[in-house]
Order: sequence, then structure tokens, then C-alpha cells
Amino acid sequence: MILDRLDVHNVRIVRRAELRLSPNSNLIVGANGAGKTTLLEAIHLLVRGRSFRSGGLDSLITFGEDELLATAAGRHEGHALKIGLRKLRNAKVRMRMNETDVRQISQIASAIPLQIFLPDVSDLVFGPPAGRRLWLDWAVFHADPGYMHELRSFQRALRQRNAALKSRSPDLNSWTVQLAEHADTVTKTREKIFAEIRSSFRQQLSEIAPNIRINLDYVRGWQGQSLLEGLAKDHVLELKYGMTRLGPHRSEVRIRTLDTETGQDVGASARSLSRGQAKAVACAMKLAQVRYLNSRSIPSVVLIDDVASEFDEEYGRRFFEALLRTGSQVVATTTQESDIITMWRDISPIVPLIVRMNKGRLAEA
Repeated sequence: MILDRLDVHNVRIVRRAELRLSPNSNLIVGANGAGKTTLLEAIHLLVRGRSFRSGGLDSLITFGEDELLATAAGRHEGHALKIGLRKLRNAKVRMRMNETDVRQISQIASAIPLQIFLPDVSDLVFGPPAGRRLWLDWAVFHADPGYMHELRSFQRALRQRNAALKSRSPDLNSWTVQLAEHADTVTKTREKIFAEIRSSFRQQLSEIAPNIRINLDYVRGWQGQSLLEGLAKDHVLELKYGMTRLGPHRSEVRIRTLDTETGQDVGASARSLSRGQAKAVACAMKLAQVRYLNSRSIPSVVLIDDVASEFDEEYGRRFFEALLRTGSQVVATTTQESDIITMWRDISPIVPLIVRMNKGRLAEA
């Protein structure tokens, strides 16, 4: 989906903002605390049903107001599409798509592959495995329509099996068989998509940071071919801890640094890269997903908060060149108006739409 219009009412500092968006590049400019990030947050809220910042949805409602409302209109597969989200204090969220209530946010998320770059993007490298599993699952979800159902079936079997382990239930064997079946499907789908994304990642990293060499591997979460055999061998410890210790929920996207000259493995990237280098790697990982989906005619919407954060001029220019080559719709925030806009104009013939924010109010330039 390409977003044409965004309307935000009573979200944090922004009481009312109605803006049209370019299908190419959009820069939201303003001082710290002006409400720039809130506009990105509103888009994220519409697509994912939650904020990318901490706190419940009630905390997003403007102080003194009783409800928030966000809507967006655009085009999806050649057809008009409108989405909306309304939240009253102490009440459930109501989501709509083309005037119809939506019960599962995945219905909206599948129509809008939303890729987000925050200042802490390097946590994809430095953080725990769960973040990298989510990174992979994001792409698999958009590439394979049946994946989410299979993943949810696995997660349900996992919860039931853990409960059976804790209670020593006679249903344990039944849940073990179901778990292994769903785990096999989830893992094979992940491995297939991962192999395709990894090729794209190598290309993106060479464009953004040619001085860094990285090896990405997907580790499935158990050793050997059969999960059933692994679970049988681990059964004593499972009973001791009351939990399933093997499976896709323990998988990992392993990131390791290679020597630029010899290609030898020099260790986990979380220990060998600087924060700036890790940001370049993480950005290459995310752009690899965008590029992969583009190859399947699935366009992404890219949100970037504080575009200049932690990137030196060289990495920054290369990142934006790689980003703009994807042809994605970009909505980015910045406080460094002149430098960023000058660089953007140097690398792209398409001038970004510039929107300025000041104390929660919006005015197009």
C-alpha cells in the first residue's frame, strides 16, 4: 500500500494534523519535542495496532482528551484503501479497513509492509535472539500468506505442551507430535525465505558498508534433523524446568564478522563491531527485506526516525542511496534540515516533500 493521506487527532502532543504524503520521499522537520516522531508513531499504530514506544495505548491519548483517532488513505494493488483506528480511554481499540471492522491487526499489516528504522536499530545486532527472529518473521509473514496461521498453530501447541509438561499430563505425547509437525513447517518456510534474503543482504551491505564483511546464518533451534528425537533426549530436563527447550522458538539468526582480507570468522558481531558499524549492518538487514519484497512486487512503506542519528556522512549517504534505489515510500524525521535535504537532493532527482512541525502543529513548506 502507498499512503496518500494521514489524519491524526489527539495523539500525544499532536491534537490535529492532516497531511498529504508523496508516494516517494517525505521529510518531517522540526526541533526535538515538536511532534515529528508522533506522526511516525501514528502510522505504526494504524498498521501494527500498537506504538513502537513503551506504554499502553491510553498513554498516547492527548492529555485532557478522551479519545484518539488516526486514519490513512492510499492505494493497495490498484484499489483505494482506507484504514482507521479509534481508542477511547479505558476501552478497547476499534480498527477499520474500508468501512469494515477489523478483528485481527494482521489483516491491515499484510496490506502494508511497514519497515521502521529507529535510532536504536543497532539493537538488531547487539540485542537478544528474539529481535532477530522477529526480523525474519516480518519478511516471511509478508512473503507467505499461510505462514502466520502456521506460526500461531505452533505457538498454541507450544503453550499446550508446556502446560502438559508442568502438570505431567497424559496429553503430552499428543501435543509433542503436533508441536513437531508445526515446527517442521515453520522452520522450512523460514529457511527458504532466509536463504533468499541473505543474498539480498550481502548486496545491501556491500552498498552501505563495503568495509564490513558479515556472515548471516539461520540456526533452527535444535540439533539434528528430527525435533522429535531431540525432544526425547531432552525430556528429563524438560520435566525439571517445565518447558520446551527445543524448537523454532529457540532459533537464531546468527551474525558473525569476517576478516575483510582473509574471510575468516573473527567472532560474533555483537562483540566485534562498533555501534556505528552495527547500525550499518542492521540497516542492511532491513533494506534486504524491503528489496526482497520488492522483487515479489510487494512495496514497503519505510519509516525513519532521526535520519542522521549515529551515521557519519559516508555511511549516511550510502544508506540513503541504497534506500532510494528500492523505490519505497519513505517517511522520515530530522532536526538537521539543511544538511539532510542537501544530501537528499544530491543523490536523488526527486525532491522530498517537506513538512515542518512546531509544538505539535503542522505546516507544509
